[in-house]
Amino acid sequence: MTLPLTLATIGLFVLVINALMFMLTSRITGVLGLGFRVDGFVPAFAGALVMSIVSLLLNYFLAGDLVANDR
Repeated sequence: MTLPLTLATIGLFVLVINALMFMLTSRITGVLGLGFRVDGFVPAFAGALVMSIVSLLLNYFLAGDLVANDR
């Protein structure tokens, strides 16, 4: 359902959704006293950006190993 919006914003929509998920996680862990804290949208957006880059790199390196092992 989010594909048209993601394509129209060139992936920026996914980063905004991930940032909102970081903020939601921060609120939930704050109530539970688990110590994860995000102080606003900009730090949450930066965290979402870092998470996306790390995910991209892990996908690139680990998926390549899985394909090589299948041969």
